[in-house]
Amino acid sequence: MTSQVQQQAEQTQQAADKERGKALADAQAEASATLARAGKEAAATLQEAQAKAAQITQQQETQAKQAKEAQAEASAALARAEKEAAAILQDARAKAQQMTQQQEAQAKRGAEAQAQASAALAQAEKQAAATLQDAQAKAAQMVKQQEAQAKQDATTAKQQVRTIDNKTVSFIVGS
Repeated sequence: MTSQVQQQAEQTQQAADKERGKALADAQAEASATLARAGKEAAATLQEAQAKAAQITQQQETQAKQAKEAQAEASAALARAEKEAAAILQDARAKAQQMTQQQEAQAKRGAEAQAQASAALAQAEKQAAATLQDAQAKAAQMVKQQEAQAKQDATTAKQQVRTIDNKTVSFIVGS
């Protein structure tokens, strides 16, 4: 009886060992499957994270490139604007200088014309004064000549009257 109990105990022990072995194998299989799933999910998550990181990096690089291009365009536009402004300013200065020179030349010509006009007026006044003086001198001379002629004519007339009077007296006396 003891051997039968012992045999049953051994069988029970074997069955329990077998059951434990099966449970352990099942647990190990389930752990391996879970680990494989977790590894697969982790790899997928990592791959997705790497893809997103690459996409973000690419976007950032694209944005940086676009920003750099925009900055280059802005710098070029600023340089063009500065160049155009400098050209406009230089042109305006040149035109202003030309206008100033023209105005100075016109003012100089105006001053020269005014000086010439003043000189011509002074010359004309001088000539007019000389002409007037000459005319007055000639008129005075003509008046003197006429007065002298008139005196001479008067003297001649008196002499002629005396001569006639003498002749008349001689004639009267002689008759």
